[in-house]
Amino acid sequence: DSFIGFNTDGIPGRTDLVTQRVTGESGAAGERQVVTMKQTKGSVTWYKPNSFYGNHELKTGLEYSAHGRVETKEEQMVNYHLFYQNGVPYQFLPFNAPTQPSVFANMVGSYLRDSWTVGRRLTLNLGLRYDLEIDQYVNWVVYPPFLLEPRPQDINNFGPRLGFAYSLDDRTVLRGGAGK
Repeated sequence: DSFIGFNTDGIPGRTDLVTQRVTGESGAAGERQVVTMKQTKGSVTWYKPNSFYGNHELKTGLEYSAHGRVETKEEQMVNYHLFYQNGVPYQFLPFNAPTQPSVFANMVGSYLRDSWTVGRRLTLNLGLRYDLEIDQYVNWVVYPPFLLEPRPQDINNFGPRLGFAYSLDDRTVLRGGAGK
C-alpha cells in the first residue's frame, strides 16, 4: 500500500518546461496503490522403468496465481496542472479524479510431461501445457454517469512441447526441441 499525500492547500501545480521549476500541488498527489499477489503450485512425479520401449518419468502439476492492483486517485482541491515555457502559459492538464482503476488477473495452469529414455543414447521429452488466464480490468469512476462495468477477458493457451537429446559419444550430445 502506497500513498502520495497532498503538499499544498489548493495551490495549482505549475511546471516551467524551460527552467524545469515545479511549484504548487504535485500531479501525483492523492494517488494510492494497493498490490496483492498470491501463488501456489504442486506437482507429482512417477518413474516407471522398463515400460513401453524404455524408462518413463511422468510428471504432472498444477499452479494457480492471483494478482490484483487497485489505483485510487482522490479528488484534489485543484483538479488541474499548468505548464509554462519561460513564464508564459503553454499547456493545461486536467485530472480525471476521483477514479479507481483496477486490474485483477487469475491464472490456472496444468501440465503433463514424459521424459522417455529409449536405450542408452536417446531421451525424448514430451509434454502438454494448458493455461487459462482470466483478466478483469475495471475502471470505476466515483461519480455517475461515468461508471464503467468490468470487462473480463479469458485467455486460453494450449501448448504441446517436444524435446530430444541424443548422445553421439561420451562427450557430445545433440539436442533439439520445439514447443508452442
